[in-house]
Amino acid sequence: LEMRSRPDFTYEDAEALADQCPAVAAVSPQTFVFKKIHLGSESTNDIVVMGVTPEYQYVTDADVGDGRFFAWPEADRKRQVIVLGHPIKERLFGARDPVGRHVFVGNRKFRVVGVMEPMGELFGQSLDEYVIIPYKTVSKLYGSRLTSRLSVKATSPDEIDDAIAQVERVLRARRGVKADDRNNFEIITQGQLVEMYENLTNVTWVVMIGGSAIA
Repeated sequence: LEMRSRPDFTYEDAEALADQCPAVAAVSPQTFVFKKIHLGSESTNDIVVMGVTPEYQYVTDADVGDGRFFAWPEADRKRQVIVLGHPIKERLFGARDPVGRHVFVGNRKFRVVGVMEPMGELFGQSLDEYVIIPYKTVSKLYGSRLTSRLSVKATSPDEIDDAIAQVERVLRARRGVKADDRNNFEIITQGQLVEMYENLTNVTWVVMIGGSAIA
């Protein structure tokens, strides 16, 4: 219940961390909806539709295999552009080049600008069953009150502890957390995330996704 009652992160939170945390190199807000992606008679099941900013590529070291990632003008103008996870491209287009073509996210039409490089599996779970659209497009089409998190990249591995301390300070101030009160958010490092996967249960998975978190 405590996790579910925590406030969501906002686009402005991400901007504040980028501006006020010297040890932070980049920040991308992330928000999630689940929709079917379809083209003609081909369709996926409900999959993760992830809303991010162009900084996501840099924060996560994610590579585009074909085409490109969406650009800042497209993100800021809430364009309906989409980057496909590799198996989604295979399912909908087969051997055809999807770049420049259109797919439907639910009943909304999106132009494909790129396809992500496949990442494979982690502990038996596919890392590629998703699509990516601009963060502000998600807010425009599906509402802003969505479970979200912030992905933060430190300026270097040696700066991770400083980055965490700075992020904690800024978020506590923005959320009005009193000096004696606990954080109403969770900070999770990449190493902790891997450990969570290794000890994965259905309960911990739901809590991790359902609660606000910084990866």
